[in-house]
Amino acid sequence: MYLSTVFLSEIENGVENAITKCNEEFLRRFGTIQDYISDSIITDFSGETFLVDSRCDEVMALWDVFKDFKDEIFIDLPVIKAMDTTRTVRDEMRGVKRMFH
Repeated sequence: MYLSTVFLSEIENGVENAITKCNEEFLRRFGTIQDYISDSIITDFSGETFLVDSRCDEVMALWDVFKDFKDEIFIDLPVIKAMDTTRTVRDEMRGVKRMFH
């Protein structure tokens, strides 16, 4: 199931529960955060990012539904790190410097 769909289907049980369910699905499908980054964000020999794949699109779709609730979460989960990392990479690829998380 798409991560944003998991989040929206679980939100009635609380934000922490919804993002925890997303985290479980993320880990089941993508492995660890290190696996996700190495498999979905490709860099060249100089360290410049040049390709992100559809998994990044899915993580960004989750961000679109999660971002309004992020201040309610005080747990550290791999799926949250994946959203932060993907946003940073996308912004860098676009030449945008992020000032806030």
